[in-house]
Amino acid sequence: MNQEKLLWKLQEFKQDEAKLLKNEASNLLLESLRELKERIKSGEEQISLLHNEIEEDNNRSMELEKGIKCLNDQIKEGKEKLYSTEPESMKELIALQQSVQKLECQSEERENIYLELLEKTEACEKKETKLKEVSKSWKMEYNKSIRKYKKMKIGMDLKLAEVKCKQEEIIEQLTPEVKKIYQDVEKRFSINFVALLKKNSCTGCHIEVSDNLIKQVKSGKGYYFCDNCGRILLSSV
Repeated sequence: MNQEKLLWKLQEFKQDEAKLLKNEASNLLLESLRELKERIKSGEEQISLLHNEIEEDNNRSMELEKGIKCLNDQIKEGKEKLYSTEPESMKELIALQQSVQKLECQSEERENIYLELLEKTEACEKKETKLKEVSKSWKMEYNKSIRKYKKMKIGMDLKLAEVKCKQEEIIEQLTPEVKKIYQDVEKRFSINFVALLKKNSCTGCHIEVSDNLIKQVKSGKGYYFCDNCGRILLSSV
């Protein structure tokens, strides 16, 4: 294989490498994994906040239960005193009745708060259960996608290694002069450093080249560069 064909083949393998690295399916799957990971993290944070809120509400409920029981005991005691003993005066009777009524109002108020708290806790528990189920499905999807991505990456890595190996084989066959030319131009054009002369134009930049360059390239003596873009310009491969 002549040097021109080797350069062209090397360019093809460089383009194959770029396509493998730009694997859209792999990149889309990787992006999907990142999004899933963020969703799982956000879900776990919400579950943790709900769990803490439920615990706090349960503690408040227990305190309210104790308070309601204490008030009810006081109401019972007040009623027993009201109906079982003779008050010394009407003023004492009224004071006792008012005391019992006040305790009943306090008890009713706390019971309403307690019931509202129970409803809130129940709603939070349902939300927590639902979030846990959703989070579990996200984790299953994430694990499935991870396995798929790993399998895909192994296949891609094998193909990349194969392409890299073929590139090295070709570079080894280049003469020192051509190798130096390739390395210099490849710094600017990593995957399309070689172009063909077609209809007096460079296939790399699609701009017409000078008449003098056309003659030099067609002579086949030495290596020349497009006087517009700087790519290695060949008459044919």
